Amino acid sequence: MIVRIDLRVTDDHGHHELPAAVDAVLRHGRLALGPGAARFESLLAECIGRTLAVSIKSGTDALVPVLAVIGEDLHAAHRQS
Repeated sequence: MIVRIDLRVTDDHGHHELPAAVDAVLRHGRLALGPGAARFESLLAECIGRTLAVSIKSGTDALVPVLAVIGEDLHAAHRQS
């Protein structure tokens, strides 16, 4: 299931933290796999009511885990037949 999330900041707490988070990314220069990625994924999972969330930097990169899961499903189905 794909969950689409509105990333607009709608509360004062989130709005307060946003400039510092953007500044941190600009200082270390890595958005993908940067120091804040694990924290972002953890907060995102909590926000959408899941145990895990994965942030992916592009649509092309998003295909990799999807194809891996499809491949595992096809492999399992082949073993059962």
